[in-house]
Amino acid sequence: MAARISEHRKRRPASWATIEEPYLVTSALEEVGRQDGVVLIDCLTLLISNLLFSPSAKGGQPSQQEVLSEMTDLARSARDSRADVVIVSNELGLGVVPEYPQARLYRDLVGWANQMMAKEADHAYFLISGMALDIKALHINPENL
Repeated sequence: MAARISEHRKRRPASWATIEEPYLVTSALEEVGRQDGVVLIDCLTLLISNLLFSPSAKGGQPSQQEVLSEMTDLARSARDSRADVVIVSNELGLGVVPEYPQARLYRDLVGWANQMMAKEADHAYFLISGMALDIKALHINPENL
């Protein structure tokens, strides 16, 4: 993992300001998002993993609702930011349903968070085989039929 992180850091342009924040991403976005520019959050699935499997302020692991509340706050912060915010995530719901309850909860949380981000976003893309599919352009609202 250290080698992968190192490689990612090397590929970043020198002009990029990098904030490596494992938990308080919403707060970091609110700080840097006050200015025009572009903010890249990479990645939502890692953030959810960090939140879900780390001790909460109350002790013990955060509840499903606490993680979803943080995702709601992040989606709103991204929507309201002066900066253009790009959020990278992974699609975990296309594979086999995990055997273990905690893995299923993680997969579900990522799916719900992805839906929240897409709902608040101006654009949402699904990348497959290096090709970007604009999923918001394809969305058909049943109310408009």
